[in-house]
Amino acid sequence: MELAVRRANTSDLDAVWQLFEASCALQTPEDPGPDWHLGVYPTREGLAARAEAGELYVGEKNGLVRAALVLSAGEDEGYLQAPWTIPARPEDVWVLHLLVVDPATRGEGLGRQMVEAACRIARDGGGRVIHLDALEGNGAAARLYLACGFVRTCVMAVHYDDIGDARTTLFERDLTGDGDATPAAEG
Repeated sequence: MELAVRRANTSDLDAVWQLFEASCALQTPEDPGPDWHLGVYPTREGLAARAEAGELYVGEKNGLVRAALVLSAGEDEGYLQAPWTIPARPEDVWVLHLLVVDPATRGEGLGRQMVEAACRIARDGGGRVIHLDALEGNGAAARLYLACGFVRTCVMAVHYDDIGDARTTLFERDLTGDGDATPAAEG
């Protein structure tokens, strides 16, 4: 069954928070993955603000929220000096943040479906490119983004509220040539 992606509302916050709790419980010092710190980044208040702004999306499968992400229009301030290779004005950029997938469903392709839906939403919203970052050691995220057509742009330090300055790999994907091969999503 395909994932149904839609804009989240405040009634989804408990389910989204549970996804982050489950994902963070699997982080280890040897493989921190995204290295999130609940209550610092992400925070429930931050996710609620993103939901209110219309930037939080959820993926449902069999009536349950199984994935979530934040997708915002406009370049992230921390990325303004990055050496992006796809020319775009800041207002033509969308940024993908905080992709989380229920650990119980890993391997089912839900992460890819969420990323493809984010690309479609951004393209339909007038976006020309999506930018994102992943911690340099987060191999699973890098593999996912590369499989979804993103390209590595560079490795640079990005400041996070929870872990401070960290080396991250920046990724970008050109949306101007995307066809209709992405899964349908509701905006």
